[in-house]
Formats: sequence, structure tokens, C-alpha cells
Amino acid sequence: MASTLIGRNREYEAVVRAIRARGLVFVSGPAGVGKSALARAVAAAAEPSAPLLYVPRARTCAGAAAGIAAALAAPGRTALRTRAELRFLRRGAAARSAEILRRRTGRERAVIFDHVDNPGPRLDALVDLWRERTTVVLVARSEQTLGRLHRHLYDCERVHLDPLDAAAGAAFVREVALRLGLEPPSADEAARLVRQADGIPGLLHATLRLAARRGHAGAPLAALLRRVRLEALGRERDAIIRLRIVHARRSRAC
Repeated sequence: MASTLIGRNREYEAVVRAIRARGLVFVSGPAGVGKSALARAVAAAAEPSAPLLYVPRARTCAGAAAGIAAALAAPGRTALRTRAELRFLRRGAAARSAEILRRRTGRERAVIFDHVDNPGPRLDALVDLWRERTTVVLVARSEQTLGRLHRHLYDCERVHLDPLDAAAGAAFVREVALRLGLEPPSADEAARLVRQADGIPGLLHATLRLAARRGHAGAPLAALLRRVRLEALGRERDAIIRLRIVHARRSRAC
């Protein structure tokens, strides 16, 4: 099993079963708990004859539509922000919808909208469009961050990801350390790191990745974890500021 899915067998099977039932699936959990890793694993395991479209940036309708179009053009690949996708982003909503409908094959088993926290106002219509045709998976931190998309949750399968327990967290730390070429931490050190990181895989992975960088090998993991936390808080603050600027510009345009 990939290190990103250690301790996630139950959640993985729940998402796969819900997709087969052809409904709506809501995957939730705190930041860094592994929601995106789970979504990518589910999409990668799909058969080419019935692909799952993974849309990594679904906060806005334009980003989601561009991701869907890119995924339809190359099933099984993560939608990358290529020049073609950037050109697609510049088109109007009607042109984007027409392009999506032109490219779709009707064989898609599901569309996975990742990072739909605080989505743009027009994403609701795009989710409606796909709910009529196939299974939709919404990936967000909580219902409170879904905005208008909250209305879709009246009849859905909920899959919540909790932080890893002590055993799964220690296994995660050992496997990631080996993959990064680090000396595996002792059982006590791994347990202490998992406890300090609250069992959040994203924090654990980022801490070990920082330890693997040149100049940080041998540094105390607790100090590296504090640095990773501060960097994560800074990114979160910058993302909120950017989102507020975008909303303010849209309000003035209207």
C-alpha cells in the first residue's frame, strides 16, 4: 500500500462503494489529513473504460471547468495548468460548458471536485450539470466551507477522514522516512512525532521531507514540525487574502 493510504482502507472502500451506487459523495476532514491523496488514489485506480475525472482546483467554476476539460482530454492524468488550459480559462462560461459537453464521452463513472472550500458562486451550476449525468464527489474540510454547495448534501454518502491513530501514524512515518532516504526514527521518536503532529499525515510528511533536505538532516523533528506548522499557517493566511481580493473584485464588477 502507498504511504499516503496507510490506515485509510475503510475510507477508500467507502468512497469506491458510494461511487458504484451513483450518488453524491462528500469527503471531509481537517487540513492535511489526506483527503486529496485519497481522491487521487481512487481516481488512479479507475478502469480506462470508465474513468474518474479528478479536478484538483475546484474553488471556482472556471478552474473546475478547465480541470474537467483537461481530464477529459487526457483521462487518468492530473489536470495540469498547461497553456491550453489557461486559454480555456479565458473563455466565457457558455464556451466552457460547450467545450466540456463536446469532450465528454458518457462513460465517466464520477467527477471528483477537490478543494471546494469557499467555492465561487457559479460552481453550484456546474455541480448540478454533472449530478444529472454521473456520480459527483465533493472534497472539502467541512460542510461549513461549502457555501451554496451545502444544498447538495441532503442525500449523499458522507466519508469523514480522522487523523491517524498511533499505530497507523508510526507506520506512516517509517515508510515515508524510508522513501525519502532517511534513517527510520525509533519507535519512541515516531510515536512522539505522531502525537505532536496530532496524527495529521500532511504535517508528518512535510516534516520528514524537510528533514531530508540538505542542511536539515539530524535536526530535531520537533523543531522541524514547528517550522512546518508556521509555513502552513502562512500559506493558509495568503490563500484567504487572495480569495477575499477575488471576491471583492467580483463584487465591484457586478
